[in-house]
Amino acid sequence: MNLDVTIVENSTLTYLEKLEELSADEDNKKRYIKDAGHELHFRYIEPEMPKWNPNLMYSPLEKEHQDYSIDSNISTLELLYTGFTETAQMNALPLGVWGEFGDKAQGILQRDYAFYQETTIDPIADPKGARSPHFVKKGTANYATEFHYKTMAYLDRLMHLEKWQRQSEFIDLYDYME
Repeated sequence: MNLDVTIVENSTLTYLEKLEELSADEDNKKRYIKDAGHELHFRYIEPEMPKWNPNLMYSPLEKEHQDYSIDSNISTLELLYTGFTETAQMNALPLGVWGEFGDKAQGILQRDYAFYQETTIDPIADPKGARSPHFVKKGTANYATEFHYKTMAYLDRLMHLEKWQRQSEFIDLYDYME
């Protein structure tokens, strides 16, 4: 069987140039990473964490608790779950914090209860008192399969020369300002 193909223009090279340009687009990568971070936090980690303390839920939404690294080989987003939120840093002991994690008389948080909830390690608190141990580890592990599918969808968009469109709400408290 013979197949005659006539190439009018080198569209493959043009396609590859556009693909390279889109794959290097930092804003596109950041939209994807924020989308994935939103899903990870709200759909997988938050349901595993203790609900009695809003600072655990809000801490990874503060910009200073998010570390983006966007480059040509790998892009990452690190979310820090901590009891030391902006509220806690203003010397206002967060609601729901156990007395042994702060000085109630001065209203100062002294030790990070998010670390305790995740690891059950604390010099004073009993390990058995952690209500939701390993909530970040569990949520992240449960998200792994969906993250792979989300990455495949991102690659499919790239291959079709389409930018990533955010599917999730904002990932941080100040996102609406961007």
